[in-house]
This record gives sequence, structure tokens and C-alpha cells, in this order.
Amino acid sequence: CRYGGPSHEEAATETARSMRRTNPNVKNTFYYKSDIDAEFQICSDAGPVFEKHPDWRFGDNYVNASSPSFRRFWADHLLRLARETDEADATKPLFDAFYIDGLGGPPPFPTVDGLDHDQSLAYFEGMREMTLDLQNALDDLGYGQIAIANGLDDPAGLPDHSSFAPSSMIDHFAIIQFLNRDNGKWLLEPMRKLLFDVARSPINDNRTIIIKGWPGPIIDQRDIWPNNTQPKTDEGMRRAAAKMLNSALALFLLVAEDNVWFSYSWFWDASDYIPFGKNHTCPDNFYPVFECPLGEPLGPPKETEGAQYEYTREYQHATVYVDLKDRNATYVAWHSGDSEHCPGSVDAENPTEMEDGRNDGTILSKNFRNGLKLGASISME
Repeated sequence: CRYGGPSHEEAATETARSMRRTNPNVKNTFYYKSDIDAEFQICSDAGPVFEKHPDWRFGDNYVNASSPSFRRFWADHLLRLARETDEADATKPLFDAFYIDGLGGPPPFPTVDGLDHDQSLAYFEGMREMTLDLQNALDDLGYGQIAIANGLDDPAGLPDHSSFAPSSMIDHFAIIQFLNRDNGKWLLEPMRKLLFDVARSPINDNRTIIIKGWPGPIIDQRDIWPNNTQPKTDEGMRRAAAKMLNSALALFLLVAEDNVWFSYSWFWDASDYIPFGKNHTCPDNFYPVFECPLGEPLGPPKETEGAQYEYTREYQHATVYVDLKDRNATYVAWHSGDSEHCPGSVDAENPTEMEDGRNDGTILSKNFRNGLKLGASISME
């Protein structure tokens, strides 16, 4: 859109329709960077209306979410997309969810660069009211759509998130603030709280939780490992994405329930999620572990007796091992399936080598009964 193309709403809608034509069961999520006024100024077909209201801005870059008229405008704008229906089934919405980024952390809210304290407080509180208003309007539509709030990373954020959204993304799952920045090792107690006090909190029992998995020890964005040791080429990033998946998947499966989903990529571009374009970082062989059987969990996670910060969990067709002291001892071992792609499984002739196989394969989301299934995201950026 910055170069004379369609607006981001038009582009996202057509992309979502194209994906549904390819796979009628795909779930489309519309991404929105809600705090930055450039979303409206640069690419949105609502930009001309936004430009007529200078009172809808805070400072140079932020929307004035404290303004009731802006909140109505914002919700009405997204509801136009929420009313779009599937070409093949008019009772089915084109977009199943609206992913709201830029909400900030839990109270007490920080002072935002370029805003004073009172403006910052009004901004964060307004963002939450805005998201809650959107969810109420989505409920009234009756399609079962949800608003997904980004930025749930610690237990203090749970009461906050659950007060205004039925769904949250744990964006920095096991990266950045959960790592020793010098060596990339997990910080034990923060990781334990992330897994059991956030991801498996009873507060989330009736909510949808999305876990964002990452390749390796990312200590900073974008894609930075300790001492700048991350791969430097697209091919190297593709190999690392395949190799590192199993440990990321183990963390997810340790805490997963039917309401918990998983995504995995280097960053947020389409080329990070799928082998799309010349410079994609997703492996060319798109994650054959999707074909590995998983089955139902046979119980909750268990802490290994006499070994603090070590856990296991059994599934019908796999065992999950997590050792927060050792990333290499954190993996999924399959009991059955194609031994070439399901680490730990054994066929008649060729058992998979677990030492390397721990970190082969990937997943974008889960379904216990049918193995693994895909989700999709349409970005406004």
C-alpha cells in the first residue's frame, strides 16, 4: 500500500479469501498494531477519516485510546472486517480472530516516550477499554470470533488480560527476559513461573492461549543469540529453525491443553512461517513432524522426583522431557510414526538418532486428536 497498492484491509481480505479457497478449514487471524497511528496514516482505507481528527492522536506516534469517539471509530473499522464472510459458506466469518498488538504490560503502566504520565495512563486504560468494546461487539455478531491480546508474559498480567480479552498470546515464550543474556541459558524460576503460573494458570481455563515459540536462545529482537552467534544466512536460519524446533515444542507440549495453541518461527514475516520468497527462513521441507502422531495427554506434567526444574509429560504417542537447566535435555520423543521425521520413534529397520533428532521438525498449532493442525495470520503491516 505504501507504493500505490491496495489498502491493508483490501490486501488482507483477499489473502484470507485465497487461503480459504486453498483450505476451507484454515483459521484466519487479522493482526493489528493498535498503538501506532501510522497503521491508519499509511495504509488503511480509514486513513482519510483518521486524518480529520487530530484529537485522536497522542504525541507524534500514538493513537488517543482515551477518546470515546476514537474507540468507536476503531471498533467500527474492525467490525467491517469481522462481518466479511466466507465465499463458500455465508454463515462462516472470513476472520476468526483479531490479534491486538501494542497493549503494553500490566499495571502499573510505564510512561510512554513522548507522552506525560497522565496521557500514558489514559492511553493504556483506553487500549483495554477499546479491546473489551471490540470483543463485546464481536460477541453481538454471533460468529464466535475473539480478540487476542498480545503481551502476556508474567503472572501479574493474568488478571489484567483476563479482564478485557478472552484470549492472550505469550509472545516472549522462553526468550529475552527468561534468558541469561550472556549464555542463553533459561532463568530457572522465571521459566517455572512462565510454564506453570502463566501458561497453566487456572485463570486461563476458559480462555484461548497462544504460545509463540522461537528457534534457540533469542536474547533480543530481531533474532539475536548471545554473543551474536545466531545464523547469518537464510540457509543457516532454515537449518536452525528445523534443528531447534523440538526443544521449543517440548516446552509447549508440557503445558498444552485443548485451549492452548502454538506458533513457531524466527520472526513475524510470512517468509518466517512458510517457505515463501527467496529469503525465507522457514525450512524448504515444511516441517514433516506435522505428520507425527501425538494423541491425547495421559495426564498433567510431572516434576521429576528429586530433580528440581525437570519435568515429564506422557502423551498417547510421545513422551515430553523438559529440563530447565539444559536445553539439550528438553525434547519430545515419539513412540511411533515415521522414524525419519519423528525423533525417538522406531521402525523395523531404522531407529531415529535422538541426539540429533531432538531438535528436528516443527509445528504451528496443535490438535490432540488429529496430530497437528495449521493456523494462519493476516497482517496489517
